[in-house]
Amino acid sequence: RSKAHWDYLLDEMAWLAADFREERKWKVSLAKKVSKLVEKHFAEKENRLLRSEKEAQIRLRRKANAMARDVRKFWTQIQELADYRQSLVDEAQKKK
Repeated sequence: RSKAHWDYLLDEMAWLAADFREERKWKVSLAKKVSKLVEKHFAEKENRLLRSEKEAQIRLRRKANAMARDVRKFWTQIQELADYRQSLVDEAQKKK
């Protein structure tokens, strides 16, 4: 038997249903890819923020360490000066 209009209509409906199904699968897979990329973006953004905070803390510690070293050096020099003065006083008392 030859195909009637109704047969062509049913073939077109079957093709259209398959096309819609395939397009739906394609859109779902594309949405998954986009969501994973968005999730990756925000994870990297958070990691960058944490890393920058950690680097800032390290810089602050280095500055504090340098300041502590300078203060220690200053007071060591003051102690040497005080020891020298005391030795001069002791020598002066021994001469008396």
